Amino acid sequence: MIVDKRGHLLDRETLLERITLYDVHCLMRGMDNGDFDWVHKIMRSGHYGLSNYTDKQLKAEWKDIEEGFFDMLDEERAPYMLDDDPQFVKKN
Repeated sequence: MIVDKRGHLLDRETLLERITLYDVHCLMRGMDNGDFDWVHKIMRSGHYGLSNYTDKQLKAEWKDIEEGFFDMLDEERAPYMLDDDPQFVKKN
């Protein structure tokens, strides 16, 4: 579907999981800093759901957050690990 800046080919499911992980990270970071605007908006108005995005929308979203996603990983700030993502596979 798309190749990330580190050369990994991402399928739709991996893209969905990465974007979700980064969104959770951003929500948690905002709440830790006393910013509840995004949580309030989601709770009040709902969320469209990333699974409903078209492939084109997912690719655009990924391009918007890719740098932040890798910064989060490099800073070891991911709130959880993704089991089937090449970024989280332990290297021996």
